[in-house]
Amino acid sequence: MFSIILPTFNPVAVAIGPLKIHWYALAYIFGLIIGAIYAYYLEKDLNYFKNPKLKRTFFEDYFSILAISVIVGGRLGYILFYNLSYYINNPIKVFYLWEGGMSFHGALISCVITVFVFAKIKNFNPLSLGDITVAAAPIGIFFGRIANFVNQELPGRVTSMPWGVIFNNDTVPRHPSELYEALLEGFALFFILLFAFKKLKLYKKPGLISALFLANYGLFRTFIEFFREPDPQVGYIFNYFTLGQCFSALMLFSGIIMFYYINTTSNEQFR
Repeated sequence: MFSIILPTFNPVAVAIGPLKIHWYALAYIFGLIIGAIYAYYLEKDLNYFKNPKLKRTFFEDYFSILAISVIVGGRLGYILFYNLSYYINNPIKVFYLWEGGMSFHGALISCVITVFVFAKIKNFNPLSLGDITVAAAPIGIFFGRIANFVNQELPGRVTSMPWGVIFNNDTVPRHPSELYEALLEGFALFFILLFAFKKLKLYKKPGLISALFLANYGLFRTFIEFFREPDPQVGYIFNYFTLGQCFSALMLFSGIIMFYYINTTSNEQFR
């Protein structure tokens, strides 16, 4: 049986004296910067801002706050959903972000709150802001999953497929589930939403692109979870499903319901 033995990747990308910058941090930084630039570009279709300076300030403030929201929400989500007892017994570990432990679904909840609060303060349609945000989100997701692979974390299930990979601390080939997620949740989802935004022009009915994001991410993640090893401290639910799979299935159905509701409702109710 052929399998790919991964080389040892240093999780530290840059080290200057005591200062160490991890690949995971760079993934967040690059994902945020490129995502912000892309969101700025997408707003041209909405044409909300007449003053370029106000537009630039708006997105600089928004993505600065969103970056904090992603980190805080992702961390709290992991603590509450996946490993609460450990952090109750080791509270200082809450701040050890370099050890891993982030929840996408926790970050999503935090981002939804941020979108609505920020949009209300700035008098911007929250559904339109949400559409721009989720259209750019796959960029960050792609970089994040590549960083997961480089760090050799979130391993896949054992496989006999020829593209199975053997991590440094393992002896059996596993699905490179991080790359599956980068391909579907990042690359494929990006172009699905780009097509919906630019060709179908679904932004004209605010919320439809957000619904598409929820449904498609939920579908992709629910599928990929069949190839991803569940968190050992959580295990399987009903001996078959993972916790991430349950959350993702909820996203899928929520996205379908949201899309149907918005698509059958007058535009005026969402302005």
